[in-house]
Amino acid sequence: MTEYQETVFVKLLAPLIILFMIATIYFVFNKNQTLWNRMFASSHSLIAMVGALYAIVASKYTAPGSFDPHTVNFSKILAIAAIFGFIAVLYFKGNKKVHFLLLPFLLCMAYIWHVGGMAITHNWA
Repeated sequence: MTEYQETVFVKLLAPLIILFMIATIYFVFNKNQTLWNRMFASSHSLIAMVGALYAIVASKYTAPGSFDPHTVNFSKILAIAAIFGFIAVLYFKGNKKVHFLLLPFLLCMAYIWHVGGMAITHNWA
């Protein structure tokens, strides 16, 4: 891992931790469902975490100021995570107050999209 990737990882560490906690809460509080439905309802946060890790890894293979296909792939991953966030509302059968966690989920996604995009393009201005 390069020093640049370590810097990006540190910037994305807090959202990664928050997203992991959201996924865990969605999984734990969905007790009356099958394992598949529990995993499906909590997958939106895990997909967003994959997007953040993709930005960290892709930043090693991109040049400063370039608009690589990595930025499009990164945005697609986050869009899929957002879609799964709305699908989680349908598959989650536990306490409906847990859905308030979608607000920090969306805030983390916005932060990841901002920082991850800057990391991939090497444009921190």
